[in-house]
Amino acid sequence: MPLKSDGLPEPNHDFLDDAPNAASGGLLVASWFLLDRVRPLLPWLGSEVGLWASRLAAVVRSDARLKGLMASQRYRPRASTVSTLRSVLEKRGTPGAEWMPDDIRQSLAAHRTIVLRPPVEGPAGPIPGVLLVKFTETLRFYAHHIDFGRLQRYFRVVLEPSWAGYALPELLALHGARDPILVQAAEKTDRELLRQLDGALKPVPLGSGEWVDHRVFRPLGLERDYGAVYVANYNSVKRVPAFLRVVARIVSQGVPFKAALVCSRWGRGRRVVQAFVRWYGLAEHVDVYESIEHDGVNVVLNRARCGVLMSRKEGSNRSLFEGMHADTPGVLLDENVGVNQERLTPRSGVVASEGEFAGVLTEISSGTRTFSARRWALETIAPEVSARTVERELARLFPEDVGAPPLFVKVNVPEVQYFDEGIREVQKPIASEVLELMSNDRDDPGWAEVLRCVAPLSGSPPDVSDR
Repeated sequence: MPLKSDGLPEPNHDFLDDAPNAASGGLLVASWFLLDRVRPLLPWLGSEVGLWASRLAAVVRSDARLKGLMASQRYRPRASTVSTLRSVLEKRGTPGAEWMPDDIRQSLAAHRTIVLRPPVEGPAGPIPGVLLVKFTETLRFYAHHIDFGRLQRYFRVVLEPSWAGYALPELLALHGARDPILVQAAEKTDRELLRQLDGALKPVPLGSGEWVDHRVFRPLGLERDYGAVYVANYNSVKRVPAFLRVVARIVSQGVPFKAALVCSRWGRGRRVVQAFVRWYGLAEHVDVYESIEHDGVNVVLNRARCGVLMSRKEGSNRSLFEGMHADTPGVLLDENVGVNQERLTPRSGVVASEGEFAGVLTEISSGTRTFSARRWALETIAPEVSARTVERELARLFPEDVGAPPLFVKVNVPEVQYFDEGIREVQKPIASEVLELMSNDRDDPGWAEVLRCVAPLSGSPPDVSDR
């Protein structure tokens, strides 16, 4: 990451050096506009195709019908589809491991698994611990290699899926689990899906953005010299050109406005972004930062009046909420599916249509709108607050776990880690051993062996309430 002499991250001044020429750049711009108009129609088309495929398959095979229903629900959530999906699940059973590729290694599964509370000896016998699994695809390892019934004997399970649209075999395979499973669901249509299915999967309105490390993303007292910042990547899902078009609209009105774009190199749309910067003449109005570390991202967030998110659909976004912890309010596209829009309040940010974005960013940049994003975030979405939310939901689902100790707090950086840096080194070894003990290939280890496995976490979690 290039740094200035004062230690601040340096934008990529060579960003346009390999940009496409005027002819090919113009073609890229035109193609993006065409595809961006077509993409909103695809969920409707995909939903209808999935629905009709499920109807045709109903007379042939139940597996094909279930796949069609799941696809239809992911593209366009509907109560009627959920009702049929529930009926099919009740009749044919849940998807099995054969529905999922066996493509997750145990080392990766352990890296994405964390024990938030070890099993302990209670007054009336052992009290199960709490185990969290991050990312939907990690569940493929569990489906192929873990005795889930045994796992639920020793642990209450919490899931943190990676993408909006929960009608997936990785999740629905657990619909009939013996005990409730708490599922984080930032997107309201996913919460409704799980409620209507009324199986083992129980939603809680949390997502990746509720586990931001506020010690990393914090106010630095810097001058807010950027009107807005978009923390994204070059995947077309992020719709970075839509942000550049908004900046161009503001600049064309004679408003002194400069924006920042923070992008990882992931995705194939870098040349499209270059073409838009050149096409709209934004070289002097947009600073591009590429592949900078968390501390550098926090610096750029601190220099911006607001952060934006212009994707139409993704998983539970983290960058908007990292900005809030840096006291930078968020502006979210109202079409977005995946972010809990209730988190955008008069204190933390704005939900706006694409046509309103230029006006909203101009108002925030000029100081017309004011926020208290950091204070709101610490009160509402800090990881300590989220851990207590999970505790309350687990206590409601498992009232028999009387006397259970509090959860250890975790953060996403972006992989899951303990908030307490002193115990981070034991996370993966403990998770690896838990997965070994719960493997289909071995006998039930018994309570004594499980308690020995989690012994490095014995005792109460440290007090992290002092922020």
